[in-house]
Amino acid sequence: MENLVYQYAKDHELVAGICDAKRLVPPVDIGKIATPFTESNKEMRLDPLRIMPSAKSIIVIGMGYNKKDNFRHDNEIRGIISKGAIGLDYHKRLKEHLLAIGNLIENAGGSYEIFVDTGPLIERELAKKAGIGFQGKNCLIINEKLGSFFYIGHMLTDIGLKFSKPVNTEDILCNTCDRCIKACPGKALSEGYKFSYETCVSYLTQKKEKLTEKEMEIMGRSIYGCDICQNVCPYNKGKYAEEIKDIDLRFPRIENFIGLNNKEFKETYGNTSAFWRGRSILTRNALIAAGNSGDEKALEFLENMLKSPSENARYAAQYSINKLKLKYLPLNNCK
Repeated sequence: MENLVYQYAKDHELVAGICDAKRLVPPVDIGKIATPFTESNKEMRLDPLRIMPSAKSIIVIGMGYNKKDNFRHDNEIRGIISKGAIGLDYHKRLKEHLLAIGNLIENAGGSYEIFVDTGPLIERELAKKAGIGFQGKNCLIINEKLGSFFYIGHMLTDIGLKFSKPVNTEDILCNTCDRCIKACPGKALSEGYKFSYETCVSYLTQKKEKLTEKEMEIMGRSIYGCDICQNVCPYNKGKYAEEIKDIDLRFPRIENFIGLNNKEFKETYGNTSAFWRGRSILTRNALIAAGNSGDEKALEFLENMLKSPSENARYAAQYSINKLKLKYLPLNNCK
């Protein structure tokens, strides 16, 4: 059975590993790495048997998403969308792969439960335990073949399988490298493999609550997600899954982006992983990106957005207008 799993992964350009279903023992207090998007019950995050009492093995797969782009700078005011949010939603793609592996499990008389960023267990700990990779200082899992640009899915099964060996981390480059720590705009990363999600750009682009001026400044031109700590990582050099052909997928024109109505937004982004956060929040982010671009040509459409029925949009537009005019006025006048 293990060979069938590994062969499927090889045939579909995935990486795969297998670990036991015993309770996870993370190296740090999981309370310190919890985010608003994670399960609050500690034991649910650590104990696979709380989810599937009959589980004996966990199959973990990784799907690469690093993308290359060679676009030349133009005079348009553009934001940035993370590479992982370009193309078909990875949740759907990974689930299809896990279902295919699930068929192998069923043919062997077993049962399974699959999860793609939806289960309570700490997927990065599962990936380490299953030997898919090691944790870098960017707090992501790094794989020899895919670097850190890969999404993780996992399957609990009641079939006993042979387990993979964890990666030996004695000679990893991270021991002497700190490029990701230095590059992070929000200083969310620190030595000791520590991560403070509150100042992570990727988190801020998904945050629904009102952002502070400092948080908006940290976001730069990001509309959704952030790749900065991964782009500087030596393990990601030259490891690309595909090339982005359309500049607007990666660097959308902000004026066009904020002009999308609900139907157009769904047609453009409905099948991507960014869609779940909603048009309102992403429009807010795009308006913030306009101010952080430093391009005064944005003032015309920003001033028009002060008439928006959305408080989020008005607030973000006023921030950007203030920044471009170098006035930094209080933002309490745009409610």
